[in-house]
Amino acid sequence: MATARGACRVGLKEIGAIGQIHEGFKIVRREPFPDLAIEVMECVHDKTGAKLVHIDTEDTNNVFCVGFCTPAVDDTGVSHILEHTSLCGSENFPIRDPFFKMRKRSLCTFMNAMTSPDATMYPFSTVNEQDFHNLMNVYMDAVFLPKLSKMDFLQEGHRLEIDDGGNHVIKGVVFNEMKGHMSDPGSCFFMKTMNNIYGKESCYGHEYGGNPKFITTLTHDDLLAFHKAHYNPTNSTITTYGDLPVLKTFKKLDSVLSKVYVENQERKYLQAVAAKPSEPMELSSVGPCNPMMNAEQSGKRIAVSWVLDIATDDVDTIFAVELMGSLLTSGPSAPMNESLIESGLGTDFTSGTGFSTFLKGGFFEIGIQGVKDKTSEEIQNVIMGALEKTLETGFPQNRIESALHQVELSKAHRPAGWGMHVTTALSHALIQGYDAMSVFESSKRVATFRERMAEDPNYLVNFTKLLINNTHRQTHQMDPSEAFPADLASHEENIQTPQLAEGTDPDFLKKQAADLKEEMDKEEDVSVLPTLHADKDVPTDPLPDPACVQIEGKKLPIQNVLTPTNGIWYFRLVLPINHLTKEEVLRLPLLSASFGETGVKGGYDYKELSQEFELCSSGIRCSSSIGKDPKETDTSRSYFVVTSYGLERNWDRFCELLKSVVDAGNLDSSDEQVRTRVKNIISAEATTSMGGLIGSAHALAMVHAGSQLDGYAKCSEATSGVAQTSFLSDLMLRTQASEEALTEIIDDLNNLVNKIVTNTPKGSKLSVTTTTRMTDDQVSKLTSVMEGMTVSSEPEISTLKAAAENVGETGGDVAKKSFVTIPVDKIGFAAVAKKSGLSTLHPDAPASEVVLKIIDTKFLHKEVREKGGAYGSGAVNLVAGDASMIGCYSYRDPACGDTIATFEKCLEWATIPGNITEDDINEAKIMLFSGIDAPKSPQNMGLRPFLTSMTMDDVRERRRRLLAVTVDDAVRMAKTLSDIPWQSTAVFGGETVWETFKDDNTWSKFDKMCEARAA
Repeated sequence: MATARGACRVGLKEIGAIGQIHEGFKIVRREPFPDLAIEVMECVHDKTGAKLVHIDTEDTNNVFCVGFCTPAVDDTGVSHILEHTSLCGSENFPIRDPFFKMRKRSLCTFMNAMTSPDATMYPFSTVNEQDFHNLMNVYMDAVFLPKLSKMDFLQEGHRLEIDDGGNHVIKGVVFNEMKGHMSDPGSCFFMKTMNNIYGKESCYGHEYGGNPKFITTLTHDDLLAFHKAHYNPTNSTITTYGDLPVLKTFKKLDSVLSKVYVENQERKYLQAVAAKPSEPMELSSVGPCNPMMNAEQSGKRIAVSWVLDIATDDVDTIFAVELMGSLLTSGPSAPMNESLIESGLGTDFTSGTGFSTFLKGGFFEIGIQGVKDKTSEEIQNVIMGALEKTLETGFPQNRIESALHQVELSKAHRPAGWGMHVTTALSHALIQGYDAMSVFESSKRVATFRERMAEDPNYLVNFTKLLINNTHRQTHQMDPSEAFPADLASHEENIQTPQLAEGTDPDFLKKQAADLKEEMDKEEDVSVLPTLHADKDVPTDPLPDPACVQIEGKKLPIQNVLTPTNGIWYFRLVLPINHLTKEEVLRLPLLSASFGETGVKGGYDYKELSQEFELCSSGIRCSSSIGKDPKETDTSRSYFVVTSYGLERNWDRFCELLKSVVDAGNLDSSDEQVRTRVKNIISAEATTSMGGLIGSAHALAMVHAGSQLDGYAKCSEATSGVAQTSFLSDLMLRTQASEEALTEIIDDLNNLVNKIVTNTPKGSKLSVTTTTRMTDDQVSKLTSVMEGMTVSSEPEISTLKAAAENVGETGGDVAKKSFVTIPVDKIGFAAVAKKSGLSTLHPDAPASEVVLKIIDTKFLHKEVREKGGAYGSGAVNLVAGDASMIGCYSYRDPACGDTIATFEKCLEWATIPGNITEDDINEAKIMLFSGIDAPKSPQNMGLRPFLTSMTMDDVRERRRRLLAVTVDDAVRMAKTLSDIPWQSTAVFGGETVWETFKDDNTWSKFDKMCEARAA
């Protein structure tokens, strides 16, 4: 049984003085950070020189990360391919892909590996002590003693095969991944910018993930040599976090490091920056269009970038430049927002805009996208002019204070994944050469900053000279091309591979493909891997709800959740939207982006209001959710949600500001400031939505497939699917061309505010999370916010439910099939969907979840990823927590047609005797409970009873049923589900993918997403 360690925790009490050696590790430094509730201990492995830093804390979500300095030296993506192949089996775990298989045997809350231009890191987190040591054993064996077989290199990296038509075709998981990466406009632009400004002498001057054109020049011997040179103990950096005793961890690490150590190994050090150029640089390039637009509509991307080369020990300068970057580019009052976005020169900033220490020494970019009629020289002049004006006028003091307040707030706010974030950030910083303790010294940095500002009021603004006077500068213009995907495809035809030297003889290539298939088909003894057991390691009882106090507010009921918050309050206002029409639902995301962002009538304008919110809170964030109650399935649980958080001392001020927005938020379409602001918000939202399309195309395909079957899913697609992206892109073009269109949408938003906020539907409510019970004064301040609302006493008429139910027939036995064209080359994203007939609390819902998890990990992973070459796949409930619709998906898939055929037989596979075993059942439960019992941040505690009718008894019963699922239950459920035909299929891809489906007249092709939306 998993138990809390609590008061029994040893912490660092067992560790002696600095200089002492414990289990092979010498203690170098120890320093407490009370404001973060952590103590940091820096160590070095005495025999090998491996670095280790441990962050001791009471957090039970323990983190481990092993990383290496792996600077890119070419465009082959060797470090990226090594990251993949090192996880394909090792000396003590000699099975294919133990990394993936451990997901099924672990209660991990995070498990991954990641490559950057200068480092490769392997992190995981878990709340279970035995699990922590199991995973650490597998990770250490994977990085130091990997198999790195030729077959795994061919599977994960690249290989040449012959297709059914006798043509040569290049395959490989990383090869296909990077083709998709290059099709994304934002990624393509940033990579070109970074590569050119740093140059080939720097690791940042190469496509570290791999350029498909050069990936194929990498040989297996190159991979082995790179591992030998970089994956050794001396070059390793290990970071740990959490409440577990460190000596047990030290002992195991010492055993592994000492075993694999070879003398004369060396730690790699980054030479990040090449010689500084004497004159600024210029770059012109061609890239993909925005997915929803042609070249003219997309506009150019233009950015000015700087390499700063700040010394790693100059942490105060790094802090000041980071603050300067925020003030220059973040928020409506930022000089660059006023000069570039409000002026109408572009639609939004480029994704790399701002200051980043992701690249050693610091990289700064100011760029915009959607530029129509300005040259790169003109944009550069605007940017440099804005910098010079800022240097002359300085930053307003209230903006500096708001930025410092956000630093203080971010230090106190602890999201559930804070430990993982800080551990990986620390690991990367150490690899780059930064001091371990400096990562945690934000309070010290703020104090030093204030001292220097007191001595010199121009201290901060003078850092703009690092940009103005810096010749290591580049202006980059990327023109969109509708032919870009086709050009990538033609380039692939000319790619040369090392296999050509071995011959392109069909017999050789066919034998190689057969050998790889045989390797993929081998039965393996997975018992060599450690595992947890659901009946022993999963608690039978769910985690208890936090204490909640129900307060009768003057107009709305208030739930006060009591849990440790580190001195922060978390606010949530929930407003039902069941009475909205589908057209109004389509506008909800835009309302989310606009509410509180357009100023107050007779009060603050939108810039002033944004500033005031940032001085007292995180700002207000709005979202919408659409769905059914998991228990009362006839009840719509659809809401517009307003959230914020802040320090306890700022509660009163936050309530005052929110009241002004509720009472007099300005959405007057005759106000020129409002018109400018809303127009800019539309452009930014549309650009962001299109920019994320390719990276999330698998999710969009699933949502689109589900929307053909279920009305709530169709309404969800209106807010978060292809319909929303299409709506925003179309709206951006219309409001750029027509003042009437802008007036219309502002009036629509104003009407929505009146319908949702001003005239509040019955069922609206508030939740506030605090460490101790709210005082009467705090409650009074909160209830005053709602004074301007008119709360309906009548039961709401669910027009949304009626609209949702009016989705139409599914077409009987003929599945709906949709192909949506997006600008990617030779890879696609496939999804299928069907109604299950189950509700979330149906007695068979747990068995359905188990079946899906087994299909995902045991069948689809092997067939779609290992054999088919897709980057990923899955079988899931289409909506998390809702068992009524199920589906399968693939991600960056070179064989969507074959994948769909695999999807269609996956449930039948699960009914075959022997395909589902007791071990499979245990592993599925372990995976499901790793999500169910994952730690929650304070702001998300108490939401179930607040938002649904599910009781703790319902939760216990669902948990009991999940723990009780047997092989027979799973097979029976698979048979039930397999008897229901797949009712909807969606594929997102380019023209080369469409070739597979074009001769089948049951498919509908949409060349523009607005066509798919209309359908």
